[in-house]
Amino acid sequence: MCELSSQSRDAIVLTVTQTGFHDSSMTQKSRKSAWSERKKARTEYYFLGKPVCADIIAYLHCIGSCTLKKLVCHFRSTHL
Repeated sequence: MCELSSQSRDAIVLTVTQTGFHDSSMTQKSRKSAWSERKKARTEYYFLGKPVCADIIAYLHCIGSCTLKKLVCHFRSTHL
């Protein structure tokens, strides 16, 4: 996978990686009844059905953590 072009690798990472996005813009705090705007979106990564951290996903796909963050940001903005 390391010998692929960066565009091909990015496409494969987006299609193969199972992620869980929490896209709602509002969240309810556990001890307060007031709703508040979500400050940071949370992303969960899965590999072979098991939850893993972002560093493991980046390592498995031979990309850097910054590249993975940029891919996630691109996916969130375009939903492609």
